[in-house]
Amino acid sequence: WSADGKNNILSLRSHDNKDRWIVSLDVTTAKLKMIDRQHDEAWIGGPGTGGFFGGANVGWLADNKTLWFQSEESGYSHLYTADVTTGKKQALTSGKYEVQSVLLSRDKKFFYIITNEVHPGEKHFYKLPVTGGKVEKLTTMTGAHEIELSPDEKWIAFRYSYSNKP
Repeated sequence: WSADGKNNILSLRSHDNKDRWIVSLDVTTAKLKMIDRQHDEAWIGGPGTGGFFGGANVGWLADNKTLWFQSEESGYSHLYTADVTTGKKQALTSGKYEVQSVLLSRDKKFFYIITNEVHPGEKHFYKLPVTGGKVEKLTTMTGAHEIELSPDEKWIAFRYSYSNKP
């Protein structure tokens, strides 16, 4: 449910992991409204998509009508938003890389994301406005970064490794 209790979404997937639907349930009519559908003959299962790798990354923005989610629509796991009232969908990231993880900031103005944009074995931490646009790269060392933000988002704890330096 959105924070104001007016909108809801359900993330559903088929048992064989070939389909994933994000829908909204009209509780007065018991009808479902399609927000997003993915189908893949191999499987839906990239980072954040809710396949066999774990739960789907989904949530609400501050306006209580815009949903954010990850989708493999392009063949890579990317970050999207969708207005549940109009159905308008927007890709916030794109390219031949995957968004590995997503965290919405406490004030709901930014996403903190980890991607492998630089190289498949390299993971960097970025800050992205919820409306899309220019991303700000927050890590610089070559290698992989795992991030944990402090509750007030003022501090970052990270674990870093390089190919020959765990």
